[in-house]
Amino acid sequence: MHQMSDAELVTPPAIMAVDRPDALGFGAALGFGFIGWFVGVLLSTVAAVSLADSLGYDLGQAGGEGSSIGRSAMQLAENQPLSNDAAPIQFLALSNLPLWIALLLTPLFIAAMMHTAPRILYGLRATSSDIPTGIATGVVMQFAAVPLYLLLFELIGDQDLSGPARELAERAHGWGVIVFVIMVVVVAPITEELFFRGLVFGALSRIMPAWAAIGVSALIFAAVHLQLLQSIALFLLGAVLAFLVHRTGRLGPAIIAHAAFNGVTVLALL
Repeated sequence: MHQMSDAELVTPPAIMAVDRPDALGFGAALGFGFIGWFVGVLLSTVAAVSLADSLGYDLGQAGGEGSSIGRSAMQLAENQPLSNDAAPIQFLALSNLPLWIALLLTPLFIAAMMHTAPRILYGLRATSSDIPTGIATGVVMQFAAVPLYLLLFELIGDQDLSGPARELAERAHGWGVIVFVIMVVVVAPITEELFFRGLVFGALSRIMPAWAAIGVSALIFAAVHLQLLQSIALFLLGAVLAFLVHRTGRLGPAIIAHAAFNGVTVLALL
């Protein structure tokens, strides 16, 4: 791994620090980024519907009428996940593959448009010190939102906070457990950190103050997960991960912290 000098530790390199007249603008980079994300979501939806039709899974409500696309559109409108208990975890992995590819390729495409290597543009690198920092941050963040949720539950009553993650774990059987772990602890942290912290936070930090970029990028990160009850924890996690990237100038600690955060959930559920 790259070893940082004392000077780099004092003044970490800013991500998205590109000053070339022929490079893509930061606003345009954000625009292309969200187009890429939307295309990934759209293709994942189409993949889910197509796989469900071919494998016999009903993505709609029980007893629902109409085509699979129509029933799935109703689920999206009602903020319900495109899945059901009968579909194994492998189904979810395949249907999410287009989105993960989009989250990975979109920043790489933008890096090419900005004539800068991803390692430099997004800080796509790590040092040995990122491992303990990331693990500690991820574990602590699992408990950081607990006081806020305790206060929230006093107002709205007890809620099943771990329901979505537990439903995923219950659908993992046999080698599906391996698929589940790879999805949650490896693929999601790498692709989401490259996109949301490398691209989104990086571009925002070049057009607004760092504190605002941290808040806005965290809000976007929480919103796109479409999980209202979990949005508080997702916002806090997104803000802390963006702060790590801002302080270190690299994605390494954020990726490891994200993986550790998800890993604690996996260990608790399996």
